[in-house]
Amino acid sequence: MKRRWFLMAAGALTASLCGPAGHASIRRTPEIGERFDAADRVVIARIQASERFDCGTRYRAIVEIFLKGASTGGSGAIEFGRSPGLRSNIAYLLFLKYVASPQELLDRIPLDQRPDQSPVAGLSDEFLQVATCHGLVPGYEFDSTLVGMFSSDRFVLSVTPGFIGAPPDLPGPVLYADRYGTKYVIERKSLMTYLKILSRSQR
Repeated sequence: MKRRWFLMAAGALTASLCGPAGHASIRRTPEIGERFDAADRVVIARIQASERFDCGTRYRAIVEIFLKGASTGGSGAIEFGRSPGLRSNIAYLLFLKYVASPQELLDRIPLDQRPDQSPVAGLSDEFLQVATCHGLVPGYEFDSTLVGMFSSDRFVLSVTPGFIGAPPDLPGPVLYADRYGTKYVIERKSLMTYLKILSRSQR
C-alpha cells in the first residue's frame, strides 16, 4: 500500500517543476527550455536494459550526446530511474535531476499526502526502503513530464498523461500532430539545432 502511495506521490518530484496546478486537472506541456534549465544533466541516451521493482525502474543506457552536465567519460554509460515506460534500444531525450537523499523526495510531497507520516517524525524504515529503491537514491531520475524518442531522422514526442499540447518552444516544422494534442513529430535536425543553442547558453 505504501509502495503504491509512494510511486504516486513521488510524481511531485517532477510535477513540482511545472508550478502550481491550481484547480485544473490538465496542464499545458512545459517548455523544453524550462526543463533544460531545471535539469542537472540533459542527454540523448539509448536504453540498454531496465530492471523493474515495485518501487520504481532502474535503467542502464549509453549516452550518445551530452547536452548539459559533465560526461561520465569512457563509454558514456549511465544509470538512472525511476518511472516505467522507457523501451530498450530506443534513444530518448532525457532531462535528469540528481536526487541526493530520501528526504529530498519527502520534501516535495505535500504534508496532506503523507499518510501515517508525521512532519516532525524521522523517516520510517519502510519509507527509506521504498525511497532508496534498490539504490536508485542517491542517483539520477529522469523528468517524466517531458520525454521524447528518436526514430531515424525524426523526433517523436508523446505528451505525458495529465498534460496537453506541444511544448510552446517546440521547434518546427511540425510534421505530424494528432487531433488530441498528445503526439507530435518533428525533424531531428530541428530539435538538435535548438538543443545546441540551449546547451551553449549554459556555458
